[in-house]
Amino acid sequence: MDYSRLLQLNRPLLAGTVLVGLGSIVTGGLAVSAAGLAVPVLEGFANFFAGMTGNNLGALVERFRNSSEVLRNEDIAKAAGRTVAKALAEKISPNYSDKESLDNFANEIEGYWLQWAEEAKTLNLFETLQEDQLYQVFSQQPEQFTEYQVLPEAEWREVVTWLFQQGCEKGVLLDTLDSYQDVIEELTGELAANFNKHLRQVLKDDANNGGKAFVGMLFDLHGATLAKVEEIRDYLPEIATRQDMRRILAAIAQNQNPSPPAPATPWHGLGAIDTVPKPPPHFLPRPQDIDELKARLLASNHQTLVMTGQVQRVGVQGMGGIGKTVLAAALARDNEVRRRFRDGIVWLTVGINPQPMALYDTIAKTLGDSYAFALQEGESQWNAYLSNLLRDKSCLLVLDDVWSQSEAERFVEVLGPDCCLLLTTRDARLIAGLGANGYQVGELDENQSRQLLANWAGLHIEMLPATEAAAVIDHCGNLPLALALCGAQVGMGTSWGDLITALAAANLRFFDHTHGSIYKSLDVSVAALGEPLRRAYLELGIVAPDVEISETALVTLWGRRGEKQEYQLRRWLTELAQRALVFVSGESPLRWVSLHDVQQKYLQDNLRDEAGLHGEFLQAYGGGQFPWTGAEVAADVYLYQRAAYHFRKAGELEVLRGLLWDFAWLQGKLEATDTRSLLADFEAVGEDEDRALRVLEGAIRLSSHVLDQDKTQLAGQLLGRLLSFVESPQAYRYFWEKIPVVGRYLPKYAAPQQQNAKGATVGEIEQLLNQAQQWQDKPWFRPLTANLTPPGGPLIRTLSGHSSVVTAVAIAPDGKRAVSASGDNTLKLWNLATGEEIASFTADAWFWACAVAPDGAGVVAGDNSGRVHFLRLAGL
Repeated sequence: MDYSRLLQLNRPLLAGTVLVGLGSIVTGGLAVSAAGLAVPVLEGFANFFAGMTGNNLGALVERFRNSSEVLRNEDIAKAAGRTVAKALAEKISPNYSDKESLDNFANEIEGYWLQWAEEAKTLNLFETLQEDQLYQVFSQQPEQFTEYQVLPEAEWREVVTWLFQQGCEKGVLLDTLDSYQDVIEELTGELAANFNKHLRQVLKDDANNGGKAFVGMLFDLHGATLAKVEEIRDYLPEIATRQDMRRILAAIAQNQNPSPPAPATPWHGLGAIDTVPKPPPHFLPRPQDIDELKARLLASNHQTLVMTGQVQRVGVQGMGGIGKTVLAAALARDNEVRRRFRDGIVWLTVGINPQPMALYDTIAKTLGDSYAFALQEGESQWNAYLSNLLRDKSCLLVLDDVWSQSEAERFVEVLGPDCCLLLTTRDARLIAGLGANGYQVGELDENQSRQLLANWAGLHIEMLPATEAAAVIDHCGNLPLALALCGAQVGMGTSWGDLITALAAANLRFFDHTHGSIYKSLDVSVAALGEPLRRAYLELGIVAPDVEISETALVTLWGRRGEKQEYQLRRWLTELAQRALVFVSGESPLRWVSLHDVQQKYLQDNLRDEAGLHGEFLQAYGGGQFPWTGAEVAADVYLYQRAAYHFRKAGELEVLRGLLWDFAWLQGKLEATDTRSLLADFEAVGEDEDRALRVLEGAIRLSSHVLDQDKTQLAGQLLGRLLSFVESPQAYRYFWEKIPVVGRYLPKYAAPQQQNAKGATVGEIEQLLNQAQQWQDKPWFRPLTANLTPPGGPLIRTLSGHSSVVTAVAIAPDGKRAVSASGDNTLKLWNLATGEEIASFTADAWFWACAVAPDGAGVVAGDNSGRVHFLRLAGL
């Protein structure tokens, strides 16, 4: 490769290394190595960089171009070289037989680049830097910095080929350059997809190995006040030198008091937002809408609002793709809103096919009760439980994408007096039916549309071609989702003219369609995909509405034909995200993928052979084998979460029923999810007449209070509760049946039948227990006899709360509450419908006895010291 071409490639590569380092904020800090490397690893300046004026960006560009104190070329080259070497050694060479030779080569890569940097030390990497490059980096959200493309894949291939050429010429690599083409291709793909992620890790590793790093700083600019943003923005034109970077980061550290996030716990007086979605890539603030919604949400109760009691309801209504969800999430993240709702904001995606029990459980877990599901068995119990839980809370409940009034009403019923409800919907009638304070979300105005289009196109707004941009905005109907799709097309290389021509051609197809602007934008975006990526994207139609799918699951789906390597499939996902065809969170290879419901509907409309595709997806998890067992399947969290949906769509529920008798599947699902998800599979199979399956479900339900805290006890719990179904019937099942004379007058329960209503024998139970006995993953206690209460008997649930022996229980006359006495010196009051502990009283000695008076309010209890306590239940 000639020197001029090498210079042409390395300038954008090394300049991009600095830009990504500068554009990434505070979870990594500032890494400084002993050799002088000083590249900041930043992850959070996104919003205020995106809000900078052209003059500020221009000043920063000039600072980079002209300052003699800008980071030295050899520092940057060292970072880039070490990053490429890390990618080769960790991701590529383990796949090849000559791993040792490749690892030796990786150790030399940094030196090749340092040698080049020394020869080119007078080179100004930033002399060709343009404002749009800075804008493209700094307009990203923090989690999207790794999507910034330092080099196109074709140029990465040239750089990697040059490096391998160096290795061959210097004798480090023992074969010819042609023999390393597979390695070159794979490393090229890895760098094109993940260079930025490897760079961040290199800088962190450097800090951990003797470099100095700023640590412990968290700076949430989404929640920063305008004054602080303006104060920091004043320094921006000076952030080009090492000293300037250190000064601004130190100033930030002094102005902030970081605290690690804690679920459902107020942070500096702000309600937790753990369940609230993060802003999407290229988030466009809509301050007028936010201010109007905030005024309605935070309005005093005496203002004119349609309310039930003191519960305030605000509805956000608008057509699909207009930005309701993003607007609601931005509102929920507002500091003033978080300060008002100190107990937290709970986000629930309702969707067209809601699962109420799962949504109830989300509320309980978000507010700190991880085991509520174990104690609730139906709608009425959940209603009573949540009403009591929210009675003294100050929280905001957000219901996103509500389609039915009845689904919203179930949540209105449980809200406490200091709680509020915010919902998003397309149906204005729903808001009227709820008596909510409605807010109509309109289309973006012309300037907002241009800004969003520019953000996705990777351009400064002033660089948009006026005529072409206006035509695209007209086609998109000022809808955010359509604009994102079209802007991403331009950002990926489509010309404005070709985009407008394609949109015009799609007009006829979707002229009368409800979502015509978005559908034609989607159609054009999908048509621009090459095969087989287009086919892979359309296969996402098998994903259930309002559900995230894991990157691992997508690799399984797309890789089932064995045509592509995993790294290539992961690059597909990155490209789809860059094109706004999917939305991703997290980092590869652990990303999660979501779809807008209009995108989901489009994909389902274009899905062919739905049952067959679901079947192929399930078969792929077994390496081509189906059906498979729990021990054979390479399951991930997504499969465990959504297996019932895919089995049903594939018409294979009978296979799922078989898996429910497979201990390896039950244990795997329990470890990956929770008891609620496990029991949901039994409900999905249905068939109430299948008595054997209902017995197994009952055993798991009785054990749920144990399994929710210790998932390793599944084998022991099943054996303890189900052995009685396979052993010979015994003369008695409960201790009181042995008591002479008195025993004949106490309750008796029939022994379990040996055959169920469908004719299935105890063989299924016996086979499951045999599998459970073989479980060896961890040490455990294996019951040798049926030592736990079996399903089908008098035990409904276990109430957990006492720390010592329970000595007495008294039930109130209305049958709704009970008082228990214990050796832990406490009396406890229980709600029998929900299993919830309502109140507790602590004495100086053990309680031995208790009784409830006929009026249901008086309580008498005796303790170990001989004292009798006279108490009255108050506040009921």
